[in-house]
Amino acid sequence: MGGGYGTDALQFLIRTLIDLYAVVVLLRFALQAVRADYFNPVAQFVVQATRPVLNPLRRAIPPIGRYDIAALVLALALLWLKLALYGALSIDTVYIGGYVQPIQHVWLGSLAWIGVVDLIALVIDVAFFAILVMAILSWVAPAGGNPVMEMLQRVTDPLIRPVRRMLPLIGGVDLSPLVVLIGLQLLKMLLLRPLLVLA
Repeated sequence: MGGGYGTDALQFLIRTLIDLYAVVVLLRFALQAVRADYFNPVAQFVVQATRPVLNPLRRAIPPIGRYDIAALVLALALLWLKLALYGALSIDTVYIGGYVQPIQHVWLGSLAWIGVVDLIALVIDVAFFAILVMAILSWVAPAGGNPVMEMLQRVTDPLIRPVRRMLPLIGGVDLSPLVVLIGLQLLKMLLLRPLLVLA
């Protein structure tokens, strides 16, 4: 990568801003998929932050049942935008889920696929950190009424509930979030590298 520390700083800024907004968009998708309480202050923030871009996009891409396809398309478009900005700045690699992927001298179809893999990695990361934060909050502030905790429980419940049914409490401790966290990390390790090889 050329350009020294100035380019590194710009790459960090682009990645941080775009990935953060893509995370908010993915949370919007998840909130609708699980029919979350939109009176929750955190959910209200997510809705307000994504509404200006998502509402016009929904006219062309309507939801399918409770799944907001426009949100997924927007998240993917943001990651493609990140790759395009990297290319314009002659940044030759992108960091995806722990792997460094070359993006210079790559044909357009491969770049599009790299964006898809980046989206898959981001979805896994969002699920992982949502469960991790929820688990920490359950130990630090177990009492109800926390809007962040309520939202995270609603979003992560579809992942944790099936494991919780199979795994009994051990000494009164629910280990199902830990099992899901390990499973998500294994999925990331086993899935991303083969997918990136296809690019």
